[in-house]
Amino acid sequence: MKVYTSLMKTHCVFRGYSHRSVEYQTIGAYCKFNFTIAIVLMAISSWGQKIDSLKSLLQSKDGLNSFNVLYSLAYEYIDVDDELALYYSSEAYKIAKNYGDSLGIVKAGRIKSLAQGRLGVLDSSLILSLEILPIASRNNYTEELNHILNRLGSAYVLKADYDNALEYYLQSLSIREKNGDKFDLSVILHNIGYVFFKLEDYDKALLYYTRSLNLKSEIENKYDLDNLLINLGLCYTYKKDYSKAREFIDQALSLCKNHCSKNFVMQVDFSLGLIYFGLGELERAERHFYKSYNSAREVNNERFQLDNIVYLSKVNIHQNELVLAEKYLIDAEKLADSGTPYNLELIKIYHELFSLYERLKKFDRMAMYQNKYIQLKDSIYGEELTRNLMKIEADYLERENKALIVSQAEILSLKDEVIFRQRFMNAFIGIIALLLIVLSYVLIRSNRRERATNHFLEQKVRERTVELEKSNDALVRSLEEQTIVFQKLSSEMKSFIATIKGLCSLSLTDSETAEGGQYIRKIETTSDQLLGIVNKTLSPKTTK
Repeated sequence: MKVYTSLMKTHCVFRGYSHRSVEYQTIGAYCKFNFTIAIVLMAISSWGQKIDSLKSLLQSKDGLNSFNVLYSLAYEYIDVDDELALYYSSEAYKIAKNYGDSLGIVKAGRIKSLAQGRLGVLDSSLILSLEILPIASRNNYTEELNHILNRLGSAYVLKADYDNALEYYLQSLSIREKNGDKFDLSVILHNIGYVFFKLEDYDKALLYYTRSLNLKSEIENKYDLDNLLINLGLCYTYKKDYSKAREFIDQALSLCKNHCSKNFVMQVDFSLGLIYFGLGELERAERHFYKSYNSAREVNNERFQLDNIVYLSKVNIHQNELVLAEKYLIDAEKLADSGTPYNLELIKIYHELFSLYERLKKFDRMAMYQNKYIQLKDSIYGEELTRNLMKIEADYLERENKALIVSQAEILSLKDEVIFRQRFMNAFIGIIALLLIVLSYVLIRSNRRERATNHFLEQKVRERTVELEKSNDALVRSLEEQTIVFQKLSSEMKSFIATIKGLCSLSLTDSETAEGGQYIRKIETTSDQLLGIVNKTLSPKTTK
């Protein structure tokens, strides 16, 4: 039933809220069962089954084998039931220590410390965190180390030990900056901003808050964004920039609309109370402070109870309701006597008490609370705190500068290497380019030479062709001349032979002796043979 109640508180649906109005209306104190609640009930059922399964499994485990089950139970209960989370984490922590399991000691110890802090056992929480811190650091359990440093910072903030808080937060920031996880960075920057907010250095607080907001916007992560926006609004409220403060509060309200948790509504009411108090609208301021105070009592948030009591007393003092103011401050004193660790809020309570008794002319009580105020304030805001804060910031900046110098040296080394490689590449490219130029020149020269040679050969061919044509023409002319000569010779020889034959014919006719005739016939036969040779040799040429 306790688990069910705890979960239901975070999912209540409140009525009567409008973030567009100048002042949103009263938040209802009851939840209505709708679709959201149905989903929550399903989640509760699933979570319950997981818890039952782990408890059943625990019965079958012993020794070191039971560590993981105990740790899982502690982890599941830490956001639901801090007492059970403390019990299971304590059992897991004992087992881890008995077996010398370093990682187990760190993990179980971290959950145990967190549970102790939430249950108000702040000193025990701090002691345990400081015990497991060197183990996590020595073994490089980076994730666990970040959680432990953050836990130490948060615990020291509650104790108003701001120099130690800032030191551990800055150590965590250095680790997270190396990891480069923007979500983790946004969380730690938010926490560091809160330290400066508590120190009333609102400009530095805004610087870290804004860096956190920018990272959340960059990665589009809304985890704890509502609280960050509220804190930004509070910074601007204390800087008396009330319009800017209201812008951030309205942005925060727009995230949950009418499904805001009781814890969130408590912060919004307190912020609006501060704004109206600064504007001098005391009745409105008182109404919001009273709502925030009641919400703080419901969720058992002692710090906000004290903060609201301080301002309720301020409002009543301004309204000259001194008896009512005294009642609020006495309630706060009782809360302080119960062992609350909120020293900063105690300073404010003591300040209001001695101011009140000064007005009531109860000088003995005024002196008593004034003395308490001075002692506590000096213990928190003394010169030592200022020196420590300056030293812590200087050490952090020195570490950052050293890391920056190392990083720059590495960059310069890489730059030199890149320059060397670039120069080598430039030289290589230059040589290649030169070779290409030489090759191109050679090819161009060769091409030109080839073209010149081809041109010369073509010229020679043309000249030779002309010579051959001339020679051919000369031969043709010579042949024609010879042909003419042969034709003339043939004609003349034919004429002579014909004459000889004619004479021989006449001689044969007139010849008296046979021998004479025989010789004449031989002459005629020889003439015929000669004529045949002439015809055979010269006639075709003549015909051609």
